[in-house]
Amino acid sequence: MYKLNRALALAAAAALAASPVTAADNIPVKGADGNTYQSRAKDLGGGVQMPIHGLADFSGAAFGTSGNPIYFQFPSTPTINLGTLNGAASAANQATANASLASILSQLQSTLTVGGNTIVARCTSDPSPCFTTTSAGGARGAGTVIADTTVAGSVTIPTFQVCRVNGGKAWLTRIRFRVASDTGFAGQSVILKVYRDSPTLTNGDRGSWSTNYASLIKSVSITLDPAYHTNDYEGGVSEEMRVAFDCAAGSKNIYILPITSSAFTDQAGSKAIYMTVEGSAD
Repeated sequence: MYKLNRALALAAAAALAASPVTAADNIPVKGADGNTYQSRAKDLGGGVQMPIHGLADFSGAAFGTSGNPIYFQFPSTPTINLGTLNGAASAANQATANASLASILSQLQSTLTVGGNTIVARCTSDPSPCFTTTSAGGARGAGTVIADTTVAGSVTIPTFQVCRVNGGKAWLTRIRFRVASDTGFAGQSVILKVYRDSPTLTNGDRGSWSTNYASLIKSVSITLDPAYHTNDYEGGVSEEMRVAFDCAAGSKNIYILPITSSAFTDQAGSKAIYMTVEGSAD
């Protein structure tokens, strides 16, 4: 009897081993429409099936795809509350983020390494000249304005963007000055008045220099080289310096007005004036 029972047990075990095992998730589901569906599972072979947590009909077609939609039935019209969606975009959220970034930038600016960013600034009119002189030609007295018009209120004041941010700090190290094709300027000295604010002039071209204070930063003297060629430029470079200043609140600019250092005679015809500012900025 013992041998018989053992033989029956071994036979039953062999039968089970030979039969495929259906995964627990692979079960029939009764739909609201009365049809029967099954929870999907993937046959890995050897009687092993892995649930893939999706619904399919008995043809194997997945629900939720085109032509085989999935439906939900509620006893009444439901209210679905998704809660607060973190990070949802809105104009108010954007304004708050911008204000936070501006505050962070303001704090960082006070701790940045001094003079960490080299600047080479040309007139804001670049590539055009800073201005073009009047065409009169003739004697220029010492300490007189070099400008584009004799009308004080219409003089173009060359403007240079040197600060990285409004009201920022910068350092002036060198200024370059050149005038196009006028041998009358060759070997002469000019003084560049550097202002934080745009100055108000009393006189225009060839008139005596007289302005309001306009937060004068520095008076820089430059001696122009002798003429290279009648069709070339006369120009010069200032001595190297290190002058610290702050741009005006709401501005990144400084202003430079050239005046004569000594009397000389320039040639007739309008002459293009170019200037370049070198330095560093926080």
